[in-house]
Amino acid sequence: MTDQQKLFDSAEDSGDLSPSQAVSPVVIPDGFSMGIDASLTSTGLIVLNKYGAVEHVQGVTTDPTDKDVFNRVQRVKLITGKVLEVVKRFRPKAICIENYSYGSTNVAPIIEMGFLIRYVITELEIPLFEVAPATLKKWASGSGKNAKTGEGKSDSKTRVIVSLVRRYDLSFENNDNYDAYALARMAYQIAGFETSEMAYQREAVQTVLNPKKKPKSRKPRGKIVE
Repeated sequence: MTDQQKLFDSAEDSGDLSPSQAVSPVVIPDGFSMGIDASLTSTGLIVLNKYGAVEHVQGVTTDPTDKDVFNRVQRVKLITGKVLEVVKRFRPKAICIENYSYGSTNVAPIIEMGFLIRYVITELEIPLFEVAPATLKKWASGSGKNAKTGEGKSDSKTRVIVSLVRRYDLSFENNDNYDAYALARMAYQIAGFETSEMAYQREAVQTVLNPKKKPKSRKPRGKIVE
């Protein structure tokens, strides 16, 4: 049993939030899952109920600020606070968050924000699962790689949205919420509310539950010259 699965089991047996943690109104936790598509400019939040229907949709937008420490931290605190309000209100049985895209530019503030979001969720002992961008694409569209040679990021995003709309009959004003929905649906499956009929979705979920550890690279030993 992985550490993530142990955390899931322990949180499933835990009680409601203490009064000091609760945010009014508090929804009775009869079964929710949540997806977080975290971004400095536009964070998408989706909560599904135990029937798989969308219970809550929210976008958190912020404007760029000065790069000094104070303004950067205030921006991250604002985003994290909005995320925490939703987490405390619904207390999901499982939450999926998209993992970092390390090829992005200006990644430091994104990691700062991502760490703080992860910290406040894990402090509540709610099972949190990180989903690599390629795994999310695979779950949503059947392929984690570019479907066509030369397919750009916007084309890949469109492919994910089209696949989700066809399968789940969705309509969101903000494109970020499509990723958030896919993450929430993955959390829905991880929590055991459903088992997908699609093999590629089951494989993607297993990848999240049992992430492969990269083998340690061994440096070649130099020859001893006498």
